Amino acid sequence: LDRQINSPISTVCLHEGRGYVALAQANPDEAIDAFRQAVAGWKELDRPYDQARALNGLGQAITQAGDPAEAQIIFNQAWEIIKRLAAQLDDPKLKQAFLNSALIKEIDEGKMA
Repeated sequence: LDRQINSPISTVCLHEGRGYVALAQANPDEAIDAFRQAVAGWKELDRPYDQARALNGLGQAITQAGDPAEAQIIFNQAWEIIKRLAAQLDDPKLKQAFLNSALIKEIDEGKMA
């Protein structure tokens, strides 16, 4: 149990979770810090989907902080990861389902804002 609680994945999940809580509490600066740590952690752990999800949260936090230009950069980074992941899917139906998922739609909406 101690290995699970103190694992790198648990630590990164904690950062990401703190980011979402801060975002919900309209505390964008705290959310930005937490999401930046989560993005770095997921990247280090080579978890691109999770990294894209954390980038989405970061983009939302930066938007909430009032910097839409910076948020666009972040949403575009997330979108590039999603494109790379989608390119790995050979089945067209599976690829379409992936690209129509809630997270992907949020990222797409963020980059279009």
